[in-house]
Amino acid sequence: MNDVNVINYSVNKLLYYNFMENFCNFIKMSYVRYDTIFLQIFTKIFNSYITSII
Repeated sequence: MNDVNVINYSVNKLLYYNFMENFCNFIKMSYVRYDTIFLQIFTKIFNSYITSII
């Protein structure tokens, strides 16, 4: 890969991660009143998913 591809890849990864983080925060705010255990499980799954992508 040349430098431009590397930069594009990094930016895309960052944007994707930020989007997913915001999306998850939205979900967390929605569910925090209802079910904290579900929230913890979801967060663990999401964190492992993100680590596997990166």
